[in-house]
Amino acid sequence: RYRALYHYSWEGVLFSNPDSAVKLSYVLEDFSVEKQMVKYEIYSSLIRAISYSVQRKLDSASKYYKVVLEKSIKHDIKSLITEGYKGMGDVYGDLGEYQKSLENYGKALDIAKSENDTIALASLYNNMANVYDEQDLKKMALEYYFKALAWNEKAEESRSNIARNLMNISSYYWEVNDFKKALF
Repeated sequence: RYRALYHYSWEGVLFSNPDSAVKLSYVLEDFSVEKQMVKYEIYSSLIRAISYSVQRKLDSASKYYKVVLEKSIKHDIKSLITEGYKGMGDVYGDLGEYQKSLENYGKALDIAKSENDTIALASLYNNMANVYDEQDLKKMALEYYFKALAWNEKAEESRSNIARNLMNISSYYWEVNDFKKALF
């Protein structure tokens, strides 16, 4: 039941109807607490954090990413620690606090490296590239887009992410008038 609640919240309504995802996350949390399923209890906070982030309610998103971090650190659940730091990096990036964003992505990156989590590594490098791009640090962004591309190519389910990386790399070359490389 808790898996069904999680998957429906995550795949069914999180991005299309974030208010419903928040409501479902409370049902998931109650059920997880009752059944002592700590990981799913943390997932309920993650769903809330992402839901609020989608709605641009960044204070609430930050609050729940901090809950994710606190609980996942307490229970040493590396993948959720990574998600917590990644989420905080996203929030700080949305707030224009780029240094704090990169610091949080860096913490997540360290854990993802230690766990050899190719999907997380690809996502984090891409997010870091976006932060550098936002700051007009184009060469640094390009370097990180290439890192993201390399990790996405190692991950088996990343075709759309590879396409996004290639598009970002191509855009860089287009902006600097290197049209041959832009078309690669």
